[in-house]
Amino acid sequence: MLEKLYLEGCSLLIHLKGTPYEQGVAHGAATVDLIRKNIAAVKHIVIDTKHVNFDVYRKYVKLNADFIKTDRPDTYDEMRGIADGSGIPLEDIFLLNIQLFFVTESLPQDCTTMIARAPATLDGKTYIVKNRDIGTHFYHVVLHREYPNGVTTCEVDPAGTVLWPGSGINNFGLSVSTTSGNCPLKPLPNNTNHINVAINQNYLLQECKNTEDVIHYMEKKYKEHAFRLNVFGVDKDRAVCIETTEKGIAVLEDENGLLMRTNHFLSDFQKEYNPPEEYYPSTYNRYRRGMSFLQERHGQIRFQDMLMIASDHQGGSKGAICRHGGEDAVTAYSSICVLEDKQLWTALGNPCESLILTTI
Repeated sequence: MLEKLYLEGCSLLIHLKGTPYEQGVAHGAATVDLIRKNIAAVKHIVIDTKHVNFDVYRKYVKLNADFIKTDRPDTYDEMRGIADGSGIPLEDIFLLNIQLFFVTESLPQDCTTMIARAPATLDGKTYIVKNRDIGTHFYHVVLHREYPNGVTTCEVDPAGTVLWPGSGINNFGLSVSTTSGNCPLKPLPNNTNHINVAINQNYLLQECKNTEDVIHYMEKKYKEHAFRLNVFGVDKDRAVCIETTEKGIAVLEDENGLLMRTNHFLSDFQKEYNPPEEYYPSTYNRYRRGMSFLQERHGQIRFQDMLMIASDHQGGSKGAICRHGGEDAVTAYSSICVLEDKQLWTALGNPCESLILTTI
């Protein structure tokens, strides 16, 4: 079942109900043009940018798809539904969902997640900002899902995907987000077959009720994934960043109501994976800029402030949080979750252009 709202051009808010296959069919039917564009973007990365042998690449994708079919048949069924609903071959849906194109060589990724909660906020509410920034543009949609077991989620996904939502919230009052910690100077281990390449936040939203559940999930699952990630779990009582590598996980709590990550790690346990600042100044500049902004407003932070910092251009291509016109990466979407209200506000594109501030 599906209800869709056209927000602007090809941007969609989609309400999905039913089994994973039924949700996939509706998703595919509603976003077929966007899915084709996203698949074309993957092929451009693999063939034209990375110059990878495409036949060999497809074999590795198939190995991962076979693993998913056994490990998570619900996910496989949803991808099959997207193929049937869109009329696009299933092997192309696999290309889009199984993100080996991220690990053939690190893509420019300038994602940012910022969290402000009591005592840092004026109203005592919890705000989670996610800017997804990437070197190749992918068209995103907002999915509101209702599962047969009563779980409801809202997440932001590239059209046609199941396996890599960027941020979301569920009806238990749990919000999740990520930022990448991949560094091309420290190659990923050569084990990217028979695994889910990245942590699927959709699984966290389906299976976890609180931050503690997210931590336990990551403790059990991190070895199955090739990505190095900052994974965020936020509920009404706790906000954590779970710094994740093949080495293990490090759980770090918010500091006086503030928590932020860009594309490097802060724990001593994971710092060996960080790129030098001269190699990747953007991640360090964005972190300093965001934390400085939030610390200056500590105790007075409002929704408006979170929107302002999500839209911030200070530092240009080497430090802007909104990557509008960035040389390496652009902002595909920006979301602001208001946890206690169970709301997810999303700008599909640059937040500075989607919500324009005027004052008198």
